Amino acid sequence: MLPDFTILRPATLAGACALLAEHGTAAAAYAGGTELLPAMKLGDAAPRFLVDLKGVPGLDPLGVHDAAVRVGALVTHRRLELSPLVARTLPALAWLERRLANPRIRTTGTVGGNLASGRPHSDLATFLIAAGATVTCASSTGTTRTVAAADLTLAPFHTALAEDEIITAVGIPLPPAGTALAHQRFVLVERPAANVTVRLTAAGGTVTDATVVAGAASPVPAALPEAAAALIGIPLDAGPADLHPAGEAAAQTLTVTPGADEAYQRQLVAVLVRRAARAALADLPA
Repeated sequence: MLPDFTILRPATLAGACALLAEHGTAAAAYAGGTELLPAMKLGDAAPRFLVDLKGVPGLDPLGVHDAAVRVGALVTHRRLELSPLVARTLPALAWLERRLANPRIRTTGTVGGNLASGRPHSDLATFLIAAGATVTCASSTGTTRTVAAADLTLAPFHTALAEDEIITAVGIPLPPAGTALAHQRFVLVERPAANVTVRLTAAGGTVTDATVVAGAASPVPAALPEAAAALIGIPLDAGPADLHPAGEAAAQTLTVTPGADEAYQRQLVAVLVRRAARAALADLPA
């Protein structure tokens, strides 16, 4: 059962930040509520004030600006899933969004809420780190700052956001020519047990740059540079033997969530790294 709370409905972003500053830890911002409300039902969160962002203007753009796909905090997963722009510019993101949770959650849940929750199993957080994305936040002082997606989640359910800060948008750089991203996940129930995003750049028939990021199996989504290094130099027609070292490097260097079956999680991530690398290679021009 949900604890008692009061809903506050600001009309502006400044008003929303001011309410968060006024009530401190007793308040939480929400829009779709798909992350916050279940946590409240379980007793993992108990804010006395919910700052409803749905009426705040300017938080739902989706378009290209300054060579990046700009995604407002109130953009839903369903909107990303169905967007022709996302399908054209970031097909791996569209692939990911189609597989999140269920249609009800995707229709209600927002990008900002997903990231602000700090949940370690977030597919979106893993993807954004690999894509080199940034997160823009606003505060009650009237200032904004930009945080690298890699620096947003500090620990499970704990982010770099200050008490009065609200995520306003995410910027995802448009992949240059010769670059492809691919995401893979393994789900036992509804949330992934592990997820991996691989970003590859190729020239002259071989991989020249790589990024590998794993989440869900680790306390926070994080890059695996040793696995990425193992992908550099492989041919575009790489076979299982070419991809095996990257999987092994991921398994050996992954920081496993405490209490999890370590051997299982390492093997799971190794498999997902190889699958994601294979998918990214398939999307690179020959």
